[in-house]
Amino acid sequence: DNESSSGGSSQQQQQQQTTNNDALSSSKKQLVQQQNDRIQRLLLLLTLFAWFATLFPIAGFMKVGTFVADRLVVASAFGTCIFVGRLIAIWLTADDDDDDDTNNNQHQSNLAIQPKTIIKHTILLYLFTNHLAKQTHKRSSEWMDEFSLFTSSLKACPRSIKSNLEASKLYSGLVPQMLDLDKALSLIQNAQSIDPTYCDVHMQYAHVYFQQEKLISFEQELVEALLCPFSMGQAMTNWNRYWEVMLSSGDNAASGRYTKYMERIQGEIDKAAKEDASKAKNDGAR
Repeated sequence: DNESSSGGSSQQQQQQQTTNNDALSSSKKQLVQQQNDRIQRLLLLLTLFAWFATLFPIAGFMKVGTFVADRLVVASAFGTCIFVGRLIAIWLTADDDDDDDTNNNQHQSNLAIQPKTIIKHTILLYLFTNHLAKQTHKRSSEWMDEFSLFTSSLKACPRSIKSNLEASKLYSGLVPQMLDLDKALSLIQNAQSIDPTYCDVHMQYAHVYFQQEKLISFEQELVEALLCPFSMGQAMTNWNRYWEVMLSSGDNAASGRYTKYMERIQGEIDKAAKEDASKAKNDGAR
């Protein structure tokens, strides 16, 4: 009896030890899983913050050039793909048989043999490739001519100064069959309202006003275009050609306007020279 009693006690101890070991092993697995989950959540959180950082330059808080903005979008698209890919992965790896009570604690990882998963993959692949095919075809056709390209650019970003300016050129004679000077003028005004310091618009203003035969407005805008470093070269050519004709006509009023404009230009040149000299002096003092 003592032997049987001790044997039973030993068996109970072994069972208890096994139970304790299983519980310890299960607890360790849970801790490891919790640690992995925390690491994964932290990585996703850091990726989210990094994604927000890529969106900052194109969020409108600061002005960037058109071509710079196009390249900055790539970084934010990369972050978007990470989150979208994560959601798709969760959707694809979800258990197909929610009614199977015998496998509640086991994750079905063999997706290839599950019909519902095959259907999911097929539908997703079809929708994705069909969407990409349509987008590729649409965007490729937009690049076939200037009108569709600038129109699509203006539609995607209506507050793009560059897009408004380039679209204005389309309606001011760049495409003869689309000539609409009022619409061209409206687009320039929209571009200038977005950023009044964007001096490239003055050359386009002058081009439109000349075609509308508003010569006084043309002269004033041409002066502004001469003072803009980005349009100075083209404006100088038009300035010389225009005033060569106007001054040769002997019109005293035109000569008076020319003198006034030249005084304005010379004053701006002297002002810029003084600013450069002052800046050079300050740099030398440092």
